[in-house]
Amino acid sequence: GCIAVSKKTFFEHDNEEIDSSFNGLYNFLSAHATPSVIAGNSLLVEVEPLLATLNIPKEPEEIPQDTRSLYDLTIVGPLHWADGLGRIGMCYYESLKKYLRINVINIPGGNNLNGLPDDLLHLHDLIKQNQSITPNNIANTVITTGILWTGDANHLHQTDKQIGIIKRIKALKDKDRTVLGVSMLESTKIPQQWVTCLNTYYDEVIVPSPFLVDVYKECGVSIPIKVIPLPIYGIERLLEKNIPTITKRPEEFVFGCLSGGWYRKGVEVVAEMFSKSFSISEYPHVKLMIHCRFGDIEPMDKIRKLSSQDKRIIFSEGSISEDALKTWKNKIHCFVLPSAGEGFSMPPREMLAEGTPCLISSGHAHQPIVDDEGAIGIDIIGTRPATYGYFGVLGREWVPDKYDMAKKMHDIYDNYLEYKKHVALNRTELKKYMFSEWGKLYKNQIIERA
Repeated sequence: GCIAVSKKTFFEHDNEEIDSSFNGLYNFLSAHATPSVIAGNSLLVEVEPLLATLNIPKEPEEIPQDTRSLYDLTIVGPLHWADGLGRIGMCYYESLKKYLRINVINIPGGNNLNGLPDDLLHLHDLIKQNQSITPNNIANTVITTGILWTGDANHLHQTDKQIGIIKRIKALKDKDRTVLGVSMLESTKIPQQWVTCLNTYYDEVIVPSPFLVDVYKECGVSIPIKVIPLPIYGIERLLEKNIPTITKRPEEFVFGCLSGGWYRKGVEVVAEMFSKSFSISEYPHVKLMIHCRFGDIEPMDKIRKLSSQDKRIIFSEGSISEDALKTWKNKIHCFVLPSAGEGFSMPPREMLAEGTPCLISSGHAHQPIVDDEGAIGIDIIGTRPATYGYFGVLGREWVPDKYDMAKKMHDIYDNYLEYKKHVALNRTELKKYMFSEWGKLYKNQIIERA
């Protein structure tokens, strides 16, 4: 190839210093021009001899410009702020956008950005991005979130439909792409369909909790498995706040439980044991606040019944705005969650960042929170079949000891100031979930070419 040079380009300035510099450059280029194409004030310069003279390496042969990806990372998945899985792609985007050029291919029908906080309203623009599965719109590294677990009653069919997007990406012939999948479940087994999809269409799977590595391997996942925790929105702001110094336990003490009302979450067990262990006559000023977006029929009905019998149990249901959630959390003095299984678990970490003592089940994804991040663990007394509405029975889950939970609720109530100090000492462990820290820590594990 050649470059065309016009002398007029170099000598149209009044500044003598600029003219002198351009004159020297023009003369240099003239020395390397092809003699047969010097005509008047114009010349053509062959690129390759010029690069050799300047000792500039020739750009390697690459795919044509119109097929090169415009991005470093493509995120594929639903954008649903109110849902834990639907939030992952947006949190990845926010954490990595400083370091990588990112686009998002969102799953049709999976988007619901209602309730986005004001500082994330710009995420609405992700839905408007080019959604084409073409070489210049799909990066070398693709990461999927929420592709396998669709939350759809017709789960197997819906997963096949969504995996179709990955099949189309893998079918692009311009280059080999690395496809990573963020995946999790809460028990000792994952669906066989997931195993097949991961081994067939993915190069690596990312799980947010260490216990899942063994679960996925034992179920037959043969691709590499990497542990990367999830970034958590708002935790940076919480950690910037100083925990107020208190000298006595609040007169009106409030336990809180925030979770889905599914059987495996154990929310109804909290209501049951609170009512039995903190009698109205002895503890009239101790309350329990529970919020569930939705859940299984039986546990939800049991909570409604207990709250109607004991007015100290305040039960709310349905979606909740970020502002309302903040108000709810600010009323809680101790957070309790005796779930029989978790894939990651954001609420305890958010409450610990607030400086609130947390009592959670040991085992599964909760174990690192108990071991390293300041939560108090509830003993596990055994396992039971793990039942999911979409999958049926999938492996086993861990049964927390409800009597140990009640005992420790009393201990936290009686020794509240000591537990507040314990939380304050461990808050720094939560910094890794901040968007700013998470991006620095994990960007190179997600995209090796970053």
